[in-house]
Amino acid sequence: MGNESTFAIGELLPAIGGRLLHGNPDIRFGNYCIDSRYVDHRTLFVPLMGQSRDGHQFIIDSIGKGAVACFVRTGHHQIHEILSWLRSQVQRGFLEFEDVCVIEVRHTLVSLQKMAEWFRRQFDTKVIGVTGSVGKTGTKEMLIQLLAKRFQTVGTEKNFNNEIGVPLALSRINAYTEMTVVEMAMRARGEISLLSRISHPNIAMITNTSGSHVGRLGSFEEVYKAKGEIVDGLVPGGTVVLNRRDENLFGILEEIGNRKANRDEYDIMYFDASEAYRNSGIPPFITRNDNFELPLDLPEADVWLEDVKLLGIDGSRFMLCTKEGKVEVNLHMLGRGAIENLTAAATAGLKLGLTLDDIAEAAPELLPAPQRLNLFQLGQDLFLIDDCYNSSPASVRDSLELLLNIDDSFEKILVIGDMLELGKYETLLHRQCALTTLNLPLKQVYAIGPRMNAFNEVEGLDDVELFYIEGRSELEASMGFRPEDRSFGAPMHGERSTREFGAPMRAGNRAQQAEQRQRGDTVILDDRAASKLSALLLSAINRNDKPKVVMVKGSRALHLERVVNDLLNGTAV
Repeated sequence: MGNESTFAIGELLPAIGGRLLHGNPDIRFGNYCIDSRYVDHRTLFVPLMGQSRDGHQFIIDSIGKGAVACFVRTGHHQIHEILSWLRSQVQRGFLEFEDVCVIEVRHTLVSLQKMAEWFRRQFDTKVIGVTGSVGKTGTKEMLIQLLAKRFQTVGTEKNFNNEIGVPLALSRINAYTEMTVVEMAMRARGEISLLSRISHPNIAMITNTSGSHVGRLGSFEEVYKAKGEIVDGLVPGGTVVLNRRDENLFGILEEIGNRKANRDEYDIMYFDASEAYRNSGIPPFITRNDNFELPLDLPEADVWLEDVKLLGIDGSRFMLCTKEGKVEVNLHMLGRGAIENLTAAATAGLKLGLTLDDIAEAAPELLPAPQRLNLFQLGQDLFLIDDCYNSSPASVRDSLELLLNIDDSFEKILVIGDMLELGKYETLLHRQCALTTLNLPLKQVYAIGPRMNAFNEVEGLDDVELFYIEGRSELEASMGFRPEDRSFGAPMHGERSTREFGAPMRAGNRAQQAEQRQRGDTVILDDRAASKLSALLLSAINRNDKPKVVMVKGSRALHLERVVNDLLNGTAV
């Protein structure tokens, strides 16, 4: 293989079980894509078939832009049109189209995955697979930035972490790539196994196995078993990186042992960021066992923390420790979760050849993933924290802990939206979230979404000004709400059980909401409600000159980034 990183189509055909309908099997390709806008002169175009769009409609466009090959699904009605167009171009004298390869496959998505696995095996690159309930994207982003200081590194972009995104991430590998960081997400059992067997990681990392996805999988045991699937594609002699303080650690070890039984040897490394949570002002949301304690016979940590100092909106400072030494790390990223992510990323980085000094030097320059505790300064002593990409019990706890550690001279305003995919634990966890939040020294809380009606059902500090917003006016109308029932965003006064705005909903409405959630419908914050919420927040932050920090926290389904954008645009100075 030369530095050009190109491969003959004929070499690929056996790996995907494809049949050449047109073209020259000696034609070489160097990358692949599913979007004709990103085609170049070395591209193999893969037409995926979705509910609203069929990629076969863009094959001719991709070839016109220089694609040297494409897949077509067996029996697809456009095959004849594509082949006829190619022959017509050759007859018109455009002889380069004679070599363009049209490859018939049974299923274009499956063939994309098979090609990605084959493509990954053509390169001498180290692949690091990252999964986990919370922190996988943050850890992935940190690891890419750390490794890039010394190695040619590529990785998963944005949230391309599923059965389509992981193959596309692997398409970025070339002859110069030394490190490839791949994030792996899932919606059901078996999906991480597939992604691991596509990418064949040298290092497989599980950041943690908290309550995220329990609604989809049904139990906490199923969650950690699903994450354990990441070892299925681990290369011989590979390394598994685990969180020593994960309460499911021994279950994970058993699952990994069962999956790797009588197979290749592998190493395990453990990181321990528990020092970051020592003396935490917010206990974990209890979901299983009020008396749960980690066993005393935990394996020894390979990387751990000492002397952690939380600095609020200035980040944190701590000692990163190994058996060989320790180094002081200054991290400007916010929250205890960022410290844990750095510890996990450092563990993999050290295994791959980074030094403690490399990590300490790079840490102050690390940038968070978009919409994950991103800090913006809107004015003098006025800050916005954007954490609206996702929400789970663990990430909410981290966000609340951050607010708690910001200096009390700041008025603290929290916008908090529904947590999703919690299944039968949904009501319990939202009530625990509400109870914890309302007992923190916050100035205002804006609870968004039907699940956050839990704020109406618990008691808290009297000086917290609470607003509750259902979220979607069309839904309210369909469920029997009348505009005169309450005014939008009016603060609640008196006992929560009798407050005019956001009072506990009638039983019939709750039953309809529960039925809707079981059907899989998602309640979002519509544009009208989002605009009104933004207006309330702008009024609140401009009503006096006191230092303020506003945090916006919620799941993606609520699209709270609209509120963040309104605040960024409305308070520019």
